[in-house]
Amino acid sequence: MYLVLLLIRYSQLVDQIPPFRFFAIEVIAYVIAWMAFPVIMASLVRTLGRDAFFIRNIVAYNWGAVLQNGL
Repeated sequence: MYLVLLLIRYSQLVDQIPPFRFFAIEVIAYVIAWMAFPVIMASLVRTLGRDAFFIRNIVAYNWGAVLQNGL
C-alpha cells in the first residue's frame, strides 16, 4: 500500500526528479520514522513507569498507520 501511495505522489510532482532519488529519500525517511517511534516510546514508558504498556503502544501505532494509509 505504501508503494502505491509513493507512486501516486511521484506522479503528481510538478518538478520531476529522478525516480531513484525520490524513492531513496522516501525509503530513508520511512526507516527513520519506523525506528524513531519505538525508540522514543521505549524511553518514555520507562520514564513513566509503564513498561508493561510498551507493546500495546507499538500495536496501536501500527494499526493507526494502517487506518491512516487506508484513508
